[in-house]
Amino acid sequence: MQKIIMTEQSSSTNEVITRQFQPQDQQRCIELFTIGLCSYKTPPLDRIQPIFVEMKLNSDMGNIQQNYIDKHQHNFWVAELNGIVVGCVGACPDVNKIGSLELIRMSVDASVRRKGVATLLIQKVESFAREERFTKVSLTTLVMMVAACSFYERCGYTRKEAFKVSLKGIDVQVQPFVKDLNEISIGRRVSED
Repeated sequence: MQKIIMTEQSSSTNEVITRQFQPQDQQRCIELFTIGLCSYKTPPLDRIQPIFVEMKLNSDMGNIQQNYIDKHQHNFWVAELNGIVVGCVGACPDVNKIGSLELIRMSVDASVRRKGVATLLIQKVESFAREERFTKVSLTTLVMMVAACSFYERCGYTRKEAFKVSLKGIDVQVQPFVKDLNEISIGRRVSED
């Protein structure tokens, strides 16, 4: 279990822990995923959000236990603050890249963004990847999610060539990233996620 101490202006100290998903986290993870994705109001993202959310709720996010926890080399974690789930992330083998684990479904509650929660979740995925003997971690996000793209770069991920996908006739630019776990990271500041 990883943790980070968050100190707020009121001088209260809060501890964020990361842990493996438990069945009682299902609804909160769906909320985080849905709210996080739907918080982007930029066209065409605002038009594809409901379509994408519905697709994922009818597939992997609809039963996290079955689709992540119960499968070999898959996992799902949450970040918890004062007993409340404030972040989540999943991982599964990247079917397009041998030896690569894919980081997916990252979402952090808006109230704790830029406070190290996403960094803890990424570290959890990377640690799991090493344990499972993956040599890389890959992920995709949308080009228009500029803050997310910058964050992944600060975490040592390298941009690959963006590509276009069409979802129900709506085109969006997808930005892939990859991190080679065999390379040594040189002290980057990543706490401001």
